[in-house]
Parts: sequence; structure tokens; C-alpha cells
Amino acid sequence: YANNLAEQGVEDQALAHDLVGAYLRIGQMQGHPHHVNIGDTDGALVSYQRALELAEDAAKRWPDNIDTQRDLGLSHEAVAALHLALGRFDNVEEHLRKYAEIADQLKAAFSPTHAARRDPGLAHNKLGRLYENQGDLVKAQVEYKKSYNARLALANDQPGHKMFQMDLAKSQSKLGDIHLRMGELEGALKWFQESHAMRERYVEGSRNEADAVRTLSLTHGRLGQVLLLLERYDEARAQFDAYLQLRLDLVESNPRDARAKRDLAVAYYRMGEFNTQTGEPASAATAFRQFVEILEALSKETPDNLRAHTDIAAGYQQLGSALLDSDQLDGALEALKRSIDDADAILKTAPDRSEPQLIRLMANAAIGRALIKEGKWDDAIDTLQAAWTDGQELLEKQSGDVEIELTVSDIARRLGDAHAQMAQRPGSSDDTVGEHREIAVKHYRSSLKTLERLNRNGILPPVQFNQIDELKRVIEKLSTARFGE
Repeated sequence: YANNLAEQGVEDQALAHDLVGAYLRIGQMQGHPHHVNIGDTDGALVSYQRALELAEDAAKRWPDNIDTQRDLGLSHEAVAALHLALGRFDNVEEHLRKYAEIADQLKAAFSPTHAARRDPGLAHNKLGRLYENQGDLVKAQVEYKKSYNARLALANDQPGHKMFQMDLAKSQSKLGDIHLRMGELEGALKWFQESHAMRERYVEGSRNEADAVRTLSLTHGRLGQVLLLLERYDEARAQFDAYLQLRLDLVESNPRDARAKRDLAVAYYRMGEFNTQTGEPASAATAFRQFVEILEALSKETPDNLRAHTDIAAGYQQLGSALLDSDQLDGALEALKRSIDDADAILKTAPDRSEPQLIRLMANAAIGRALIKEGKWDDAIDTLQAAWTDGQELLEKQSGDVEIELTVSDIARRLGDAHAQMAQRPGSSDDTVGEHREIAVKHYRSSLKTLERLNRNGILPPVQFNQIDELKRVIEKLSTARFGE
């Protein structure tokens, strides 16, 4: 019906508005990535392109009509969203930029509570996310700040409008995230505190609203993360405890809610990470075990869910590493081998997925660490060398993946440790000692080169900053050491 009307030509502004809206809704049902759809992304792209063509024509015919102009902005947004979902990035920035320009022009044209008033905040937030995913954190920060300013004006204009207040809290949180990624911890803390205060005001008197409590728990987690990096450990623990308690409360009040249970599992995972970084591996192991147990129970209801099985494999890898740091070698090796088995099973079904490959890589690296602890230096070097080779192959497929680069950098550092220990083996000849020192320095420099590059690009996690100086000291020591030292 919409096609027939469009083909006949549109001479009426109201009809043009309805037609654009119809194509946008059809595209949404066909394959918009953020809505329930039937999976027809190709059909959705055709519908969105048709909406855009009609909207462009209508905008030229009726340039002073605000509904027509907004239709054009929404059509650009829909095309951009679908291109992103399909991995086609060429024209995404252009479409989002046009959406933002139109939204900014129209921001005062609609009534104070009209949905269009949210468009500037949404448009600049989407641009910020695009730049952030591209690694351009400076541009991302600029767009997130524009989104924040638009949302702040709305929240101040309509202080009783809950959606506008929550939009503002989301912008505050995004600014916190971007400051955190840039290593600006005090700035991140400020934004997360503001977001948390906003969410607390929203939750007051509405504790039965699970979504409100859930988002409040997220800001506790973010605050804990930043306070941990600032080495304010007691304050960080208080935030992580609050984060976990809210997730426990949600499960208690909604015992059949699968999302609440999964959220609780994630909270245990974050608590495990916290305990790992504060040097409490036994507590970390307990938290990671809780994470795995919850997800395994949930996976019985959806046995074919690869996402769940991937998370379980990651949980066993973390559990194995925590047990290793607790000197529970048998339990560590059992968990790490389980992680590898789960990752291999996933790869049989989905051989191109990078996450299980990374999990397997990290598990093998941890097994190399276990062999070092046992003093099995030759076996450790063989295992770590094989993991390093696998890591290089994975980097070729996933160039620019920071997590993979950090994992390979860590493996190189562990290889350096193993060869440095081999150089100290009693009875070794000067040639053997020199060879192991040379190899150790090579691996340390490889690790250092990666960390320095990521740091220059502004994407090195703050927790890794100290490793740069540590590696420089070790390289200097080995490079200047005399034989017999």
C-alpha cells in the first residue's frame, strides 16, 4: 500500500509525513537492531532508504514544516543504525551528522514535552558512541558533552519529567566512561558521582521499579571501578558491596527473573575483578565461582545460547587464574582446562568468533604461569610460546582489538619472565645465560612497545600504567647485567 501511494506521487505534506513514518515502522519491524524484528536487514535497509528519499523530497517541498524536517533527521538516523549493525561504516558519520544538525535546528520548535526535544541529546550521543568505537576519544568527548548540554537544558526546563532526568544521568555516565578511558580519573569520578546522585533521586519512592534499581546499581559499580584505580580501596569496596547488594535484592524480589539473575552473576564477576586487583585471590575465586554457577544454571534453560556458554568459559578462565594466584594449582588447572574445553566447543559451532579464541589464549597463558610456579621452565616456555603464536594469528584477524593486544603483551611479558629465570639456572654456560637474557629482553620490549603505543593513543587502561615503568626497569637491569649476576 505504501509503495503504491509513493509511486503515484505525493503532493500533500500530511500524506508525505505518514508515508515516511510508515516506511520507518516497516523497516523497524524488518530489522532495526534496537527493536524486536524479523531479521530481514536487507529489507529494512530498502525501507529506510525509501523513507529517506521521500523525506528528502518532502523537506525540499515544505522546508518550513517541522514534522517534515524531523522526518528527514529520523530517516538519516535509521539508515545509520542499520549500516552500523551490518558493519558498513562508510557513510554512518555523514548520516548521524545530518541527524544531529536537524535535531539542533528544531530543538526549540516543538512543545516542551514532545519526543522531538530528546533528539539533540540522542543524536550527539550516537555520534559520540561512533567516535568512541573508532578510537577517537577526543571527538567522542566533544559529542558526549554536546549531548549532556542538550539534556541538561531539558532537565532544568522540565525538572519533573523522569525521562529527561534519566537521559541526563546517562550522559553524565557516558562522560564518566570517556574520562575513564582517557585516564582522567578525577574527571570520571565527578561525572559518575553526578550520575549516581541523579539516579538516587529517581529511585527514591520507587524501589519497586526494577529498572531504576538496576541502573542505580550500575553507577555503584562505575564508582567502585574509579575509586579502585585511585587506590581509595575502602571507598571502592563500599561501592562494590552496594552494587552486589542491590543485585541480590533484585533477585530476591524477582526470583524467576532471568535477567536479574544474570545481572547478579555480572556483579559477582565485577567483585571477582575487584578482589583480584586488591590482592585477594581467594575471595576473587569465590566470586568467580558464584558467577559460573549462576550462568550454568541459567544455561540449562537455553542450552544453545552461545553467548551464555562464552561467558561461562570466561568465568572458568578467571576462576582458574584466581585459584592459581591462591596457589591452588590443581583446582586452577582443572578450571583452566574446563575453560579451554568450553571455548573449543563453541569454536566448533562458530569458528570465526573471536571471544572464545581470546578466552582460550588467556587460559593457556595462565597454564604457562602455573608451570612457572611449579618450576617447569621448559614446559612453561613451550606453552607460552604456543600461546604467543596463537595470539599473533588472532591479532591478524582482529587488528586493533585492545583486549587481544593486552593479552598478547602479557604473554610476551610472561615469556620474558620465564627466560629471565632460565638465565639464572645454576650451571648454565655463559652462552646459554646470554641467549636467555637476549630472548627475555626481546619479549619485554615487545610487551613494552604495545603498552606505550596504546598509551600514546589514549586507550591503555589506567590499571596498566605502572607496567610501563616496571618493564623499562627490568629491560635496563637485564641489558646491563654482567654474567654471573
